[in-house]
Amino acid sequence: MTGGTNGTTTQTLESTPTTASTTGISAGTQTSVSELIGDVQVRRRPAGGFGVYKELIEDGDLVIVYATRSSISPLHVERGKAYHSRYGHYPHETMIGRPYGSQLKSKSRDGGFVYLLHPTPELWTLALSHRTQILYAHDMAFIMGKLNVRPGCRVIEAGTGSGSFTHTLARTIGNYGRLFSFEFHERRYESAREEFIDHSLCTVDEDGAYTDTSPVILTHRDVCKNGFSISDRAPLAVDAVFLDLPAPWDAIEHLTVHTSTTTRICCFSPCIEQVQKTVLSLKEHGWTGIDCFEVSMREWEARKGLQRNLGEAVDRLRQLKRKRADREASDLRAAGETDEKLMPVVMTPPPANKIPPRPEGGKVKEGLDGHEWLNIARPQSQVQSHTSFLLFATLLKRGIQLTSPADEERTAASNEDPTVGQDADSSRPTTGDSNTL
Repeated sequence: MTGGTNGTTTQTLESTPTTASTTGISAGTQTSVSELIGDVQVRRRPAGGFGVYKELIEDGDLVIVYATRSSISPLHVERGKAYHSRYGHYPHETMIGRPYGSQLKSKSRDGGFVYLLHPTPELWTLALSHRTQILYAHDMAFIMGKLNVRPGCRVIEAGTGSGSFTHTLARTIGNYGRLFSFEFHERRYESAREEFIDHSLCTVDEDGAYTDTSPVILTHRDVCKNGFSISDRAPLAVDAVFLDLPAPWDAIEHLTVHTSTTTRICCFSPCIEQVQKTVLSLKEHGWTGIDCFEVSMREWEARKGLQRNLGEAVDRLRQLKRKRADREASDLRAAGETDEKLMPVVMTPPPANKIPPRPEGGKVKEGLDGHEWLNIARPQSQVQSHTSFLLFATLLKRGIQLTSPADEERTAASNEDPTVGQDADSSRPTTGDSNTL
């Protein structure tokens, strides 16, 4: 393992033989993964990144600094540097050697504390610098389930953007899968490539070319015009496709050659007009099972609410009136004037069995003894989401027919004569099993 110029670490990844016992392979036979599943080989990602969890923080590691829900920042730990925020001053030396998940108190006198968390795709989605609009957890989870992405899958992603979904896909497909990501914007491509190499999602050789064991292959290309072919590779034979493009219908025609036995696709489009054009293109190129969804999520918090009391509310109004009268009287006395109308307001003390009055600040700490509390559920006031339509479809491998030639002839004939295809005895439509795969 060698240290990078920016404090990050890289490691040469090698494929290793593994013992496999699957259909047609004897148990105990030493078989390389590349022999089992083509060009996919075992990839071991270095600890401290997004691939493998590690216990302790080391110099050069990536840490997610969590202060509050709205203050989450990525940080590369480097000796001699410090992290500054409104919550305090944190030298990097104080982070090295601590376990991930530790709470770190500030060295500042009036500072607070932060949590040092291990990077995950979910945390990275909240902490990353937005180069484009991104997908959030509820969208990503729904898409992964509908596309049936699992360890070992081969996936195309067109529209890398900020790389939020790329991290989630790379984790799910694991060491045996392969993700082919395409980005047409040059600056975003360069930023994403540097980031993916730093996070161990991409591995490159000394010349900057991707190694055969790189989990992610990122390519700078306009797939709508130039397709998905990679010059030195055969058809990609992917199991799933995700398109986050302005005009996904222009890219669909280039996908057919790169599909496997069964390939599922998701198109992420903010406008219904985009969905309509994409549906027409999907039908034209043989995709079936077309569905469209819109996902929205709102979190609900379980809290304790202070039970209001009419007598307490009246007493509070009297207290505020008394304070206002005292303040006005004080101002008049300071000016050498008096006003008989400004008489003190007599407070009526609450009965002993009532809820005690609020403290001077007017706020009561949630759950404080001596008050009556109700268990309530409160919805999240703001929903962090990129609202779009999710269009799904499936393409079966070419050569598989859902209907037999006889069924097609019967269907054509029935359009001319409604009696064709009916049982002569029962006058019921004939059925067959030719529609099943």
